[in-house]
Amino acid sequence: MIKNEITNPKLKAQTFKARFLEKGVVKYDDEMVLIKPENLMAIAMDFKGAHVIIDHQDVTENEANDKIVGYINNVWFDEFDGWAWCDFTVNNEEAITLINQGYSVSCAYFPKYAEGGTYHNIPFDREIVGGEAIHLAIVKNPRYEDAIILKNSINKIMTIFKFKKPKENKAEVKEIELENAMFEIEDGETVSVAEMVEAYKNSKKNEEEDKKEEEPKVNADDEYEVDGEMVKVSELASAYKASKKKNESEEEKKEEKENEEDKEKEEEKKEAKKNSADALKIEAAKKKFENGSESLTNSKVMTDKSRFDLGKSIYGSAQPITK
Repeated sequence: MIKNEITNPKLKAQTFKARFLEKGVVKYDDEMVLIKPENLMAIAMDFKGAHVIIDHQDVTENEANDKIVGYINNVWFDEFDGWAWCDFTVNNEEAITLINQGYSVSCAYFPKYAEGGTYHNIPFDREIVGGEAIHLAIVKNPRYEDAIILKNSINKIMTIFKFKKPKENKAEVKEIELENAMFEIEDGETVSVAEMVEAYKNSKKNEEEDKKEEEPKVNADDEYEVDGEMVKVSELASAYKASKKKNESEEEKKEEKENEEDKEKEEEKKEAKKNSADALKIEAAKKKFENGSESLTNSKVMTDKSRFDLGKSIYGSAQPITK
């Protein structure tokens, strides 16, 4: 019997998808238990990284290499069918053979209980509000009869394994080509399974990218240590707002000062330009005056004596003044 890749390196691991846990009322042993929608993923997410085995059985540390046939890689919730899904890798020949024969999955975990009651008028003994994952088992008769395993093979053939009612102990196994398979969504609108698979892959990729980009948030009452002192986030926010307001005020003052300085420089430029114009006018007047002085120098100049002689010849000699 081939157990794993260590004993047979040629055996290639295969990845499967399975829906393994559903909300609602289900029978466990001799009691009815309820899993509410809000608690479903809290339980399912603990299965990420859990080991996969054949049938429900205890696995000790010494038996791990012989009994563990794979591990769960990822867990998610499908809003379309309301189930918790997982993908898991198997590198054990017997386990792969059983899956190909129509076996399904069943999960085992240590549940956390709350009191019983009724759900949609269905009485239940206890409510499961949480749980610690143990394993995912490859089984012939799953507890959830609609649990299924999907496998996407290299040749684009989708193998669907679905158990019918437990009493029949028979699984329905169906293989279809993804490119030709169609599904009626609503009102006669059909779409290929291949397109739905691609849309599903893109949605998961977008979800993962959104989670990466999503920034962690804190509450106002959360505390953060600052220089050995525990300070509430609300106080940090107030200090940040005050600092931002102060910086904005200082920026405004700085801008006003720069505007005033620019205005003064503009006035100085205008004054300098005006003074320059006046200087040009003075210079022009000076040149004009100097040119006029040269013409006066070339003309005849009349002295005081010549004026006196001119007056004497016109009016005669000066007469003495008598009283």
